[in-house]
Amino acid sequence: MITRLIPVLLLGSSFLIQLPAAWAVPTIQLIVPSYDYTPGNAFATIAQGIANDGTVAGAYSSIHVPEASYTRLTDGRFSRPIMVPGGAFTTAFGINNSRVVIGTFISDATHGFFFDGTTYTQFDLPGYANTYIFGENDAGDFVGLGIDAGGVDTAYISVGGVITTFTIPGASEVDPRGINRLGQVAGYYFVNSIQHGFFRDADGTLTYPIDFPGARTTLILGLNDRGSMVGTYELADTQHAFVLQNGTRFVPYDHPDGSATFFAGVNNSGLICGYYSDASGSNHAFIARIER
Repeated sequence: MITRLIPVLLLGSSFLIQLPAAWAVPTIQLIVPSYDYTPGNAFATIAQGIANDGTVAGAYSSIHVPEASYTRLTDGRFSRPIMVPGGAFTTAFGINNSRVVIGTFISDATHGFFFDGTTYTQFDLPGYANTYIFGENDAGDFVGLGIDAGGVDTAYISVGGVITTFTIPGASEVDPRGINRLGQVAGYYFVNSIQHGFFRDADGTLTYPIDFPGARTTLILGLNDRGSMVGTYELADTQHAFVLQNGTRFVPYDHPDGSATFFAGVNNSGLICGYYSDASGSNHAFIARIER
């Protein structure tokens, strides 16, 4: 099964600017309609991060492993399973242009990891019992979540090796999911078990809540260097994907074969990776593109 890697879903309605009618409404086109991690005979595959060259990182479950990770090259070839030695679960959340994969694994506790294709490097947020890494940029800066021995969550950002923690007023948990080359961060937070999106500028200025209009919950799961954000929202008990361009316009999307759709990563050319749940509840990955 895929645990905390598969986001819960949400909704909302602010952070909207009226655009001139002459501006074309972007559309979403499927590039790779569906794929599964075939080397591992996966029965569930999700895509969570995409580099600018189109290489995707994600996770899968199979009869052989409860959860492992992979990369998919632009020609459709898959890597060997990415499994941190000694870890029962390895979940990739992102990949940068150097093809360094980041994510989380579970052994004695939850730890972050970096994988450069050869070597695994463990990361633990100092002073915390459990660590998640959710996103990285091309400079090697990254964001995630630390959980202390008492179960209290703390969001962090690491820029140039300097770690800064931050909170959102009134939030019980803050999950930063992506960071771009400008040092901007996007993600979601909880208030009374309801999720809302947020954006944090490089100077620490927060914009929140960011909610899909009319939705109950909204999760932002990725952003690129141009300010486009992607994520998922819940409406009428169904999960839908969206693109939010420059904080001004939401573009919703539903996979034609899915009962639920998630966008998890977006690169600078507008390629999006995500996944959908079919009628049986199985997850399958896909790649799409923002078209103007």
